[in-house]
Amino acid sequence: MKELHLKSMVRMKKYHSYRGEVGEVAPNILKRNFKADKPNE
Repeated sequence: MKELHLKSMVRMKKYHSYRGEVGEVAPNILKRNFKADKPNE
């Protein structure tokens, strides 16, 4: 490779905005309330 002046190229990974099953919110099976009335509560 040095004799032929070749260099390797590392390509950036493409951005995929697909959010199929990964983006879905899980069902609230335990019925817990995770809402806070004040910050840091």
